[in-house]
Amino acid sequence: MSSGSGGRIAVHAFEDFLIGSIQVELSDAVAAQFRDDLLDAVHGSGARAVIIDASGLDVMDLHEFEHLRRTFRMAEIMGTRTFLVGLSPGIVAALVTLDADTDGLETALSVEHAIDLLHAEEDSFSEARMSTVAGEDDDVG
Repeated sequence: MSSGSGGRIAVHAFEDFLIGSIQVELSDAVAAQFRDDLLDAVHGSGARAVIIDASGLDVMDLHEFEHLRRTFRMAEIMGTRTFLVGLSPGIVAALVTLDADTDGLETALSVEHAIDLLHAEEDSFSEARMSTVAGEDDDVG
């Protein structure tokens, strides 16, 4: 597949997340352009999470997966949490069979599920912070 305009992976902002939906073959050129676009978007947006939807892929080999892993690591170094979502059972089976390095990879069933997880964690953090602040106020008197 060419790396022209039809071969790009669009990255969109939603709330304080960046979401990319892979709908094209992950050739080396497409993966490199996606990496550059995503890291530019992370840098420019201050997004707290990146969610990559792979539900548009029928197949993914180890080489393509490693491209994504490297891009995720780069985004994480920039302070952004990353999720890979929408993997088909066939892709998951292939990655396990190929002994792909999935350590530390955060996954979810869908974009919506990843967003729900992030919101739930944010709510838990806010509640814990409020109780800590309330507890500190009680000790002051």
